[in-house]
Amino acid sequence: MKKLLALALSLILTLGLASPALAAETPAEPTPEQIAEIMEKYGLEAPEDEYAAYEAAHPEEIANLDAERLLADWGYVERTPEEWFLAYEGEYGETLEEAVRRTYIDRRQMVENACAQAEEYRADRPEMWENFDADSYFESEWLGYSNLIPDKAAYMARYNILTEDEFVDDMFAMYASEHYYDDYDYDPLPDDWWWDDVTPPEPTLTLYVDGFAYEDVEIVAENGVTYADAAALRGIFGEAFVPADKTGLLPIRETAEAAGWDAGWYGGGWSGAQEVQLWGKEGYVTALAEQFGPLNDFLAKAMKVSGNTLFADTPTATHETVAVDMTRFSTLDGDETFRLTFDVDYVMGGGVLDATITFDVTELLKLFPADALESLTKMGGFSVTQLRQFLKAGVMEFIIDYNTGDMAYNIPLLALVDEELAGWQTETLPGLDGMAEAMKGLEEFSLTSTLYAQMLSTASYMGAEYARAEYDQSVSLLSAFAGKDRFATRGGKTTYSITTQAMNEAVSALINADADEGDSTNMVKQPVYSIFKAFDITYTLDDSGNVTADLHIRPDTDGIATAIAKSYESSYYGDSSAAGAMEIVMNWALKGWNMDITASSQGSAQRSTGRVDIHWNNVGKLNVRTTAAQTGGEAPRNVEDVVK
Repeated sequence: MKKLLALALSLILTLGLASPALAAETPAEPTPEQIAEIMEKYGLEAPEDEYAAYEAAHPEEIANLDAERLLADWGYVERTPEEWFLAYEGEYGETLEEAVRRTYIDRRQMVENACAQAEEYRADRPEMWENFDADSYFESEWLGYSNLIPDKAAYMARYNILTEDEFVDDMFAMYASEHYYDDYDYDPLPDDWWWDDVTPPEPTLTLYVDGFAYEDVEIVAENGVTYADAAALRGIFGEAFVPADKTGLLPIRETAEAAGWDAGWYGGGWSGAQEVQLWGKEGYVTALAEQFGPLNDFLAKAMKVSGNTLFADTPTATHETVAVDMTRFSTLDGDETFRLTFDVDYVMGGGVLDATITFDVTELLKLFPADALESLTKMGGFSVTQLRQFLKAGVMEFIIDYNTGDMAYNIPLLALVDEELAGWQTETLPGLDGMAEAMKGLEEFSLTSTLYAQMLSTASYMGAEYARAEYDQSVSLLSAFAGKDRFATRGGKTTYSITTQAMNEAVSALINADADEGDSTNMVKQPVYSIFKAFDITYTLDDSGNVTADLHIRPDTDGIATAIAKSYESSYYGDSSAAGAMEIVMNWALKGWNMDITASSQGSAQRSTGRVDIHWNNVGKLNVRTTAAQTGGEAPRNVEDVVK
């Protein structure tokens, strides 16, 4: 009701602002008399009048309200009443007693509505009411629903149901609303609805083996079980599982599972195309293990040597230094280089990350004209000198608890802008508390089992043929990025590598597959676009956890523009006459992203060094140098402790 009133008043005010003539006659704030007139015209009732009407009809009931008892009945027992209803004071301008009164009346009105609805159901469906047992329904649907509803009395107290008759009506209203159309001749559509003129297709039942239809095999369905001739099943599973002396009809699922196959079902929806699906699991597992076994082994080795430091029982402390040189190109005034330095100390263990970062980034101030910087700091309420001091010896502290999802941070620089951000602040990061399970799942992850399981899942709601085509495409594309040809093992060292040619082929295959979705038999085809001028990655890991990594990436902006235009031209909605113009526009738009990236790192978890160099054509370059070494094993701080 509040929303209806607000909407009506907002409409009047909006029309007044939109029309000068109306605005001249309509006050900015409507008078109480005008509000009453609007409400009467549109049949609205003031929200407070609803509560006042209930109070007037039940004076003794309202006079005897006990706020603390009601809050306990409603389940507000872990905190004080003031804590639970603190949000109401200020949002609604209510005291605790007023908020309890309003909530109580809201719940009583819900009970009255349920009683009225139950009366309507009784009149319309007397057969449902004839054998209804409210206590049995409550025990089956509500008893034990939560620790706040251990019995019927607790339920009635929680929802302010005052009498046995109200309880029965409340239960029947819920039951009848759920079962109103059970065993009832009801057609929600008018007689002339178009569906009445449509004849559904005759249902079909087809056997699919590994995504391919075996239409010549007749299937018999009886009492929820499907059967096929023994000779046909022998041709699929072999004589070892369907001996030559077996004849007649055999249950398909039972026979398949005995042979180590998976059996599935697809309902087909309105089309009526139902499928019995058979999947030779062993063949898929063998093929996938051959193609992605090296990847699974590599990931397992990486997890093992890392020791899952974040969740280890013994904490690990590390000190890392980072030096950043930012160079801005200028052909007229000469290039400028700005040095930024960071020292990072972090401790991990027991699911907690405790990091302290000290930095000197005062060189960044040289990027701004002095006058502009002075004006900017005045707007923020601090001086350039203060800002320089913070940037010269800046400190940031973070504590993240991956067990609870809580984070605490202390960033003094923020206090320059907002004094309320001084000292430790806390946040809750949704989903962070699931990191432990995610890490455990990563340790157990197998691309082999994941791809096969995904195919069976897709087949259950999209059909076997579609699922098999998706599976073949995924395997083909993933093989280009992470197949067995990408790995080599020698002398206890495993190396992953990918070249520019391989990357261009893989990305081109992905583009071509999207550009020709209707051609399931030729998902990966020419042409091969030049997406990268350089894309070379080598990552070597030995059994002791020593790592050597090198990377060189440079996109080919001209080639990317060509690929986008050609992909558009060959798509369903493509237009060859517009493809040339698109290539010119994309070429121009991508020129600003012409950059060359190189990086390398070497070492182990105990000690490592690294570098990253980014050269942005005609703009500037960024050079980052890092060193890291473990320093000990002191325990990380706790979020609750630092906040206290």
